Amino acid sequence: MVSRLWHQLEGVGLVARSQNGKFTKITKLMEDGAGAPYRPPVGVADGPLQDIYFRLPFQYWADGLHRRLTLSGKAVLLICMSLRDPEFYIPDVFAGWYGLSPKTIRKGRQELVSAEVLTEAGYGLYIDTSLPALTATATKYAFQPPYDLNVSKRALTTAPADEAGLSTTATETATLAPSQDKPQLVGIEFLVRRSQGH
Repeated sequence: MVSRLWHQLEGVGLVARSQNGKFTKITKLMEDGAGAPYRPPVGVADGPLQDIYFRLPFQYWADGLHRRLTLSGKAVLLICMSLRDPEFYIPDVFAGWYGLSPKTIRKGRQELVSAEVLTEAGYGLYIDTSLPALTATATKYAFQPPYDLNVSKRALTTAPADEAGLSTTATETATLAPSQDKPQLVGIEFLVRRSQGH
């Protein structure tokens, strides 16, 4: 079983294996799966993702979340923290991106809301190329302090807000044309997984 797990990690480019006498030598690689040797983050507080230490607040253990959350809750917690956005979606499409099941995403999302780690922050319209209609309306979430410590300071100072107090923090935004008889939305957010190199 251990050998199979090392093989899986090697298959996604997270480790390299080589023989060292009777033993197998494991070499850590960078998290992006590109195969470069691992280097620790330099710790620049608001630099690129690869240079930031991922942090969990001490409150995580003080609140007993390491015991209360199931593996689903812990997985969704880490995924959402890695986004670094003040507000974000947690759609079922995340499942395919991170090798989880939609049920795991839904269960984890509910656990974090019940534990008051996440709070609902309104609704938004996003484009998802995996859907036949290409668009969907979904709940946006935000971390409650102190679980928001990984939110990018740059995102907090540059995210535009609409009249309802919601911010569009995705990397791409398309403004909708004004309409006299329909409620106005500031923009449509893109939730599209990009291929490597694009």
